[in-house]
Amino acid sequence: MRIMIEKSLLDEFESIEKATWTQAGKHLETRTDKKGHLIHKWISNDKNRPNPKHRGNQGLVDFLYNSNSIRKGFRDGTKGVQPSDSMEEVWKQCQAATKSFSDFSEDVKQKAVAIKPVLVKRKELKGQERAKEKLWDDEKDNRAKNNIIGAYVEGDSYKDPNAVFHAETLRDVDGHTFCCKTVQDVAKMLKYFDKQPNIIRIKNNFATPSPVGYSDINMNIRLPNGTIGEIQLNTTANMVAKNVYGHSLYEVYRSVAKDPKYKNLANLMGNAQKKLYGMSNELSKNGKFPDTEDVFGYKYEPYAALIRNDVRAAMPEIELAHNEKKIDDKTYKHVQELLEKL
Repeated sequence: MRIMIEKSLLDEFESIEKATWTQAGKHLETRTDKKGHLIHKWISNDKNRPNPKHRGNQGLVDFLYNSNSIRKGFRDGTKGVQPSDSMEEVWKQCQAATKSFSDFSEDVKQKAVAIKPVLVKRKELKGQERAKEKLWDDEKDNRAKNNIIGAYVEGDSYKDPNAVFHAETLRDVDGHTFCCKTVQDVAKMLKYFDKQPNIIRIKNNFATPSPVGYSDINMNIRLPNGTIGEIQLNTTANMVAKNVYGHSLYEVYRSVAKDPKYKNLANLMGNAQKKLYGMSNELSKNGKFPDTEDVFGYKYEPYAALIRNDVRAAMPEIELAHNEKKIDDKTYKHVQELLEKL
């Protein structure tokens, strides 16, 4: 079954461009507070008042960074669960839905030809072992916060051969990503997706970026056979920063953040991410990041130069943390791969 878009994105974009610019006489200033959170503030500055032809774009920026622009929570009354709780059945149903999911995203890409988004589709479904790890992380958090056992995993670990995994909350078994040149283009696509009845949840992380400044749009789509897929929406600058450089930094940070012995290492990794995403956010606004469809392998020297010294300074502590089993072999391997890119 092919999911067709009811209204042309080109028509939608034309109406968006006519949006009223409500922040006349002001410009958007972004800074980082003492805790590392991004703060967006409108600053009066008549000298920087843009030409009226840019008012539509300014309205798009307002929309994207406003936490109240998008309806929160699940929209279909089902709490966003898969049609089955069995991992085997969820994977089977997601596999059966790959064509309808692909058709939907290809339709969007075609109708968004004016902004030329890069579409990246997962080559194969998410690995079940990685999914089990994620469910176990959710289980540990739920046990610690709510003292509830077995909501995600019934067992002692994700490696427990007798463990029972509840897969109904796994919404990223299959996923697609749209990458745009600028945040204005991201906002145009977000406005469109917001009106689609099969999009059941949208999380706008441009309005609420991570503590290190990373932003994206995360959406869930209900496919014709009832399964749920994931759609990410971002700029190419942000995606390259995360996939090629930032994810390894985050893995190290996550591994040692709660251990006082490795406070310095956590700070180095956190600061490197803030520098990285500070630059990617700026490039996302001005549209000066190079055109590329390789968001998982494109090497961008300005990114590498920003974090090179931090990563090299951190290596002795990373080696120690790996020897002490604080950092697992997979994360350590990713760090070694990152060093080769620097």
